[in-house]
Amino acid sequence: MANECRAGMDPPDELLVSVYTRWHQGSVIGGIVLCPALAISVIHFWHDFVIGIVLGMIGLLGPGLIAFRGFPSKDTVVVQPHGLAFSRRGWVPYSEILSYGADDYLKLKRAGRTTLLVAGRQTGHYARLCGQFIRSIEAWHASQPAGTPQAGRTRFYGGPLARTIGGLLVLGSFFAAWAAWSFTPPKIYLLAMGGTALVVGLAMLAGRKPSP
Repeated sequence: MANECRAGMDPPDELLVSVYTRWHQGSVIGGIVLCPALAISVIHFWHDFVIGIVLGMIGLLGPGLIAFRGFPSKDTVVVQPHGLAFSRRGWVPYSEILSYGADDYLKLKRAGRTTLLVAGRQTGHYARLCGQFIRSIEAWHASQPAGTPQAGRTRFYGGPLARTIGGLLVLGSFFAAWAAWSFTPPKIYLLAMGGTALVVGLAMLAGRKPSP
């Protein structure tokens, strides 16, 4: 699988990646929230389906377009013995990494710096990056004097944030169902949206990664 992390023995090389920050992540979440909120509100209160869909699409795409145009994400990276060398974002030493996660992307939480979210841009690049990074940072940890703080590995699925998002999706599914049944006849697309949110939300509440 393209996004599966494996600690293989691939030699370090230049990998094509996309680097995101909280601005990018927040814009995606904001778009997901704005899209149904705008669409459902306009359709329900003003009974204008076309304007509702148009405003929903603007709400979905607008925040992301602003974030990705203002902060380009394309980059390359080379895993080195003491850190990560990005062509656009520069040098990220292991000594400034407080913790890292390797679920769907490489999450690097840094001391006093912006958290970076790194994903592969080509098939297999994320798996290679993840494997090289974990092997390299573990070797760096082993070479440090006793008592040196080490970056701990965190996991998203099963954590409090994932369960909170799952709970919000479950609540959103009930809202979508209520909105669907407030029409005569019921709006099937709202029921489908709510059903999808319910399935994903329950999986995240249970600590599992939702399957496509």
